[in-house]
Amino acid sequence: MEISIYQIVQEALTNVRRHAEASQVVVEFEINQEKLKGLVKDNGKGFNISAFLSRKEADGRLGLSSMKERAALLDGTLEVESSTGMETAVRFELPILPRKRQ
Repeated sequence: MEISIYQIVQEALTNVRRHAEASQVVVEFEINQEKLKGLVKDNGKGFNISAFLSRKEADGRLGLSSMKERAALLDGTLEVESSTGMETAVRFELPILPRKRQ
C-alpha cells in the first residue's frame, strides 16, 4: 500500500512539473481508522480532462490511468478535477484495510 501511495503522489507531482506551469503545489494527507485521503493540488494552467482522456492512448500518456489503476487495486478511488486555465486537483481515497477479494 505504501509503495502505491508513493507512486500515485510521485506521478501527480511529475505531471505538475512537466505540464502545469505551477508556482505552488500542495500535498495533503488525512487518515482515520477506516481510510486514507490524499490530495495533490497545484495552481497551474489546468487542462481539459475529457479531451485529454480521449487522446491519451494515441499519445502513449498513461499516467492518469496508472494512478487510477493503482488506487483501484487497493479498493480505492482516484479523481482528477481540472479545466483549462484553472488549478488541478488529484484526490484519492484508500481503505486502510482493503476488502477481501472474492
